[in-house]
Parts: sequence; C-alpha cells; structure tokens
Amino acid sequence: MEFILSMSLGINLLLLIFAAKILKKNVANIFLLALLSFVLLGTAFAVLLLHVKMQTSILTHIVNAMPTMTGGFTYLYVYYSIHSDQKFRSSSLLHLLPLLFSIPLSYYDFKGIMLISVIFNLGFKIIISMVYFYFSLRIIEKHSMLIQNHFSKTDKIDLKWLAFIVKIGLIIYVVYFLIMLVWVFDNQWIDKLETIPNNLVLAYILAISYYSLSSTKVFEQISEFQIERNVASNDMLNGSDLEMNYPDKKELMTEEKSQLLCLQIKQLIEKGELYKNENLKIEDLARELKLHSKYISYVINRVEGKNFFDFINHYRILAFNIEVLKHHNKKLTYLSIAYNCGFGSKSAFNRVYKNQMGISPSEYIKKQNSELN
Repeated sequence: MEFILSMSLGINLLLLIFAAKILKKNVANIFLLALLSFVLLGTAFAVLLLHVKMQTSILTHIVNAMPTMTGGFTYLYVYYSIHSDQKFRSSSLLHLLPLLFSIPLSYYDFKGIMLISVIFNLGFKIIISMVYFYFSLRIIEKHSMLIQNHFSKTDKIDLKWLAFIVKIGLIIYVVYFLIMLVWVFDNQWIDKLETIPNNLVLAYILAISYYSLSSTKVFEQISEFQIERNVASNDMLNGSDLEMNYPDKKELMTEEKSQLLCLQIKQLIEKGELYKNENLKIEDLARELKLHSKYISYVINRVEGKNFFDFINHYRILAFNIEVLKHHNKKLTYLSIAYNCGFGSKSAFNRVYKNQMGISPSEYIKKQNSELN
C-alpha cells in the first residue's frame, strides 16, 4: 500500500507542477489545480501516517474532510470547462460549504458504535462527492446532446473522455464506501481490499491530468462555439416572423411551417451538397436560410426525428453508397470516397456507417455486388 501511495504522491506532485506551468489561466484550470492539490495533500498525509504517529488535531480533521471536495472540484472543473466563456461567479464558492460542514462532523464519534461514527465521519463526505459526480455526468450528457444538435463532426470536441474521468471518480467513491462498510463489521477481507481505492486514486490522478492537459484545444473550440451561438442569439435574422402565438405554447412552429422549412433545409443541403463540408454546423444552415439556428434544430428533431449530427451524416452515407458503386471510383479506397462525401476521419466514418446502416461498408458493397450478379 505504501508503494502505491508513494507513487501516487510523486506522480501527483509532478503533474501539479507541470499543469501549473502550461495551463492557460482560466477558471476551469483553477479548479483542476485545486483538485490535484487536495488529492496531493490527502495522499501525503496518508503516507505520513504510515511513518509518524500523529495526535488528533484540527489539521487532521481538515485533511479528513478533504474527500468531500473531490466531487465538488470535479463538478466545478467540468462546469467551467464546458462553459468556458463564463467568468468566475462568486456563487461557486457555495460549493465549499460541504467541506466546512464536514470538518466539525469529523469530530463526531461514538465509542463502540462504529456504524454511526462511519456515517458521520465518512458517509457524508463520500455521498456528497458521489452526488457531485452524478451531476457532473448530467452536465456532460446535456452538453453532448447540444453538440450533436449543432455539429456534423464531433471527433475533436467529443466529451467521452471527460465522462470517463468522472465515472472513475464515482467508482472510486462507491468502492471506498463499500470498503468502509466492510471495515465497520470488521471483516477479515479488509486488509486485502484496502489497496483497491489506492489503485483507483492513482488511475484517477493519471486520467484527469493526462486528458485535461491534452484536451485544451477541445475546450477552446467549445468556447468558440458558445461565443458564436451567443452572437447568433443577439443577431437573429428574420426569426421574429416565425414566433407566433399557437394554441400549444410548447410548439415553436406549426406542423405546416415545420414541414415547409424541413423541405427548404433538404433542398439547400442537396442542391449545394453542403454535407461535403466536414465542418458544417447548424449555424451555417441558419445563415443561408436567414433564420435562427433554434428553428433549424427544432424542425430537424421534430420532422426527421434526428439530431443535426445524424441528419447530415445520413446524407454523407447516402452519397458514399452511390459513389462507391460507380465504375470510375473503383480505383479509389473506401476512405477516399468517404472523405469526398464529408467524413473527416476513418473512425468517424466506420462508426457512423455501422450505426446507421447496421453493417460495415465492405459488407454493404459485397451485398450490392451479389444482388447485381
């Protein structure tokens, strides 16, 4: 256990120094550094306890309260990373309240009643962080849906890695909570289980540091996207003529207007072959039609039953299926044809094709050739 803690301590310290030097100064990175610092202090304290017998003091209670903020700092890092166009809000300091509450709770102890002691000393801290991890995943999920409703290419702004980090944190706290329950009942397996959370902490440190440091361009693109959306919202072109009072206030447009606009969208895409632009965004269509992007998104979702990402990639797949069977394209690779149809990478093409067609490109071509023969 000491070896794992020492390794975590050394790696965390190096990453903290490295992150402080290269990360740009923004709100999200402040919380990332705070998170790494808390984990560093907690790990250092755990290593120290293995060699020095310390008396209970205010310092030990503060360190014991630190696990409360792992989830909180992760949540704030996720929030300000996704909303990178926002400045720091003083209301964010309210998320420090769980830490302040957990410090006095760490004094709470019933001699001989271990279950109640664990509930007050550890249960509150663990559950609070688990709640924060859950809401972090909800923010990521919501933003991922927003991204797919605005971009036809999501490779470079995919937030699956961020969800992966949060899930690791959530798993750590679930395992930690279960181990504490085992410890309460003095189970003989506790010595074998106590190294598990330490290994998970090491994985969490490596994951959040590596992905956070290597994905700064992702957040820059997300920031540019948010700024573009805000500009479009303040400069909506000819959108007011569509905002009328309908019987159902939840409807942005009537069925008739939705069908008409959907037809215009399809004609624009097909005539101009806009799907061949791998960086096509819903705002590009909005500018062409002189409408706010929310109307385009509403119609595609309502009439076609798809988000913008699936809608545009459907056109790309149709184009690929036509082009790949043409005689003069026989010398081209599947990937070359896919690029010509608007796909930006091999992985994106294979993933989207499989999802929408249910088979691989080679299987489709083989099937078509057998039907012709």
